[in-house]
Amino acid sequence: MSKDKKMSEEDKRKNFMLLVDSEKLFRSLFANAIDAMVILDKKGEFMEVNNKTEELLGYSREEILGRKLSELDLLTPESKVTALKNFVKRMAGFTIHPYELEFVHKDGTIIVGELNAAPLEVDGRIVGDLIIIRDLTERKKREQRMREQENEILDLLENSNDLIQSVDAQGNFIYVNQKWQEVLGYSKDEAQCLNLQEVLAPDQIAHCMEVFAKVQQGESFSQVPTVFIAKDGKKVSVEGSVNSKIVDGKFVSTRGIFRVVE
Repeated sequence: MSKDKKMSEEDKRKNFMLLVDSEKLFRSLFANAIDAMVILDKKGEFMEVNNKTEELLGYSREEILGRKLSELDLLTPESKVTALKNFVKRMAGFTIHPYELEFVHKDGTIIVGELNAAPLEVDGRIVGDLIIIRDLTERKKREQRMREQENEILDLLENSNDLIQSVDAQGNFIYVNQKWQEVLGYSKDEAQCLNLQEVLAPDQIAHCMEVFAKVQQGESFSQVPTVFIAKDGKKVSVEGSVNSKIVDGKFVSTRGIFRVVE
């Protein structure tokens, strides 16, 4: 593409933008943004809020405008302290990275939001603050549910009557449950310093390492018999299943569940 043509396209773009009323464009973008947006003056007084802010907090534009950030109960007490502190810093010219705050909806519901803000400048002077609030409430709820589910699963594993273990690609233990520790006599910290081959009876190593190699390739095995050697040297015959945890096509670890064979 020639330089003249490039210049022509650039001129066309500039001419188009000149036709657009910048204030109307800003107001349209501001009003219809998918995130809540707020403009404060340098004293912390609300100058403008968009539609999403009204939806997020449950207050009408009229209930918010003209009030100061310090006056409204839009934040939990702890979050209000953080918000005011960071507002003062921004008005002094400091850059504040995005951070989370707890907002209070008009009906009392707590909303978790990520706040991203930057000073508004006119002729090189800071005159206010432009704040963008992204609602993280549902994401936080999902994360909490996941943590609760993980804790429930961990509780099941820890209280199982089976020996449950997981080893990485090198055969090093990364997890053993309480029953595994009781039967083999190693603490969790001790187990994490062990390699799989160190707890296998010598005559079981070749067979088990062959199974281990296949598990790393994605194969699963059930009713695998083997013999573990406990910390005190006692032989423990077990039988169980082994499969793999694979993430993005890559082997991460094994998952083994064994039952003592009397």
